[in-house]
Amino acid sequence: MNPDSQSEEQHLEDFYIPTRKMYTGNGVLLGSIIGGPLVGTYMIAENFKTLKEPRLVTQSWVIGVLTTIAIGLFFSLPALEEVVPVFVPSLLLAIGARQAFAYFQQASVDTHSANGGQVFSNARSALVGLAGFAIQMALMIAILSFSGEIPA
Repeated sequence: MNPDSQSEEQHLEDFYIPTRKMYTGNGVLLGSIIGGPLVGTYMIAENFKTLKEPRLVTQSWVIGVLTTIAIGLFFSLPALEEVVPVFVPSLLLAIGARQAFAYFQQASVDTHSANGGQVFSNARSALVGLAGFAIQMALMIAILSFSGEIPA
């Protein structure tokens, strides 16, 4: 590749305008608080999808699911159930999702915005959180119904 074409490609990159929206750090935190850690994982994975990073999309889901399971199991220990309020594990996971966003995506979202890219509103993040919450509740009710814990 000659130097002229390289500078031309850089010049084109400078004028690239993103077409997809991304979630902000506050949006990830809000969605995670309302809908749980898997909603935060979804938002982070969607941002990586927008950045065309398929490997990081998969890694986000694996890390998000495994972390959710590990924290859930840890806080299910009988000794902790009695002293830790029920909302603490979800709050810790939401803060963790926000910190993961800050570490892995903040600079990319800032660049995205600087190049004219748009971000989702916090209202959209709240709606995604509510949808995630509704899906989780429906799954729990279905599981409990089939296990006989809830009368049909």
